[in-house]
Amino acid sequence: MADDELTDDQAAMVTAALWDNLPSDARNAIRAGLDFEDLHLVRDAVQHGRRLQRKNK
Repeated sequence: MADDELTDDQAAMVTAALWDNLPSDARNAIRAGLDFEDLHLVRDAVQHGRRLQRKNK
């Protein structure tokens, strides 16, 4: 394993943390079978929402 690779346990912790921080809309889309190729759309939407939240503070 390369120095920059995560162990399975580390990857599971990162995945859980990311999942917990996704908006419920994104989690529901993934559960509904969103294609892996389309996950970048979810990421972009989350980032856009966070930018709007920071701008409105």
